[in-house]
Amino acid sequence: MLAVEEYVEIFTQDDFRSRQSEMREILEAISEQYLVGDIGITTKNYVNWGIRLDGTICILDYAYCYNTTFGTFKCSCDDTSILQYDKNFVDLICPKCGRKYTFGDIRRRITRKAQEEEIGDIRRIGYNITKPDEDVTIVKEFEPEVKTKEKKVNKVDMIIKEYHKHKEEGKIGTQDWDNPN
Repeated sequence: MLAVEEYVEIFTQDDFRSRQSEMREILEAISEQYLVGDIGITTKNYVNWGIRLDGTICILDYAYCYNTTFGTFKCSCDDTSILQYDKNFVDLICPKCGRKYTFGDIRRRITRKAQEEEIGDIRRIGYNITKPDEDVTIVKEFEPEVKTKEKKVNKVDMIIKEYHKHKEEGKIGTQDWDNPN
């Protein structure tokens, strides 16, 4: 387990009330890929939010964080209906039947075996750092898979690039740089 730290001032109740639109924006972005618990917009969770030195807000605690593909986040009415957050990111609601679940309801469904299948056994597949300043050798299997988007090729840009290439090679007079054959 790795801890990354920064100085953050914990939210007051006034901060909580005045910064809910920013909180919602952050939670909307996270919820596109993850379901998280105990950070929704409710007074019981306000201490899980803080203000950085630069004035931006951040979440202080990601106690429960699961990928939305994790099978536990489906309603009992239908095994294809993935639960979705309510507007305050506190409860999960089935889009098909409307049944409401608390994050605690969902948490109780998750066995240790299911959790290890979702996130792995962090005691076995992680870096063990025992000193305040320690170098580690990167283990490829521990690192997340990086997916890169393919860049769309613009036909005009491709022709211009070919033109410049042929110009450098002295082939411009032959007029074959724009002929696809």
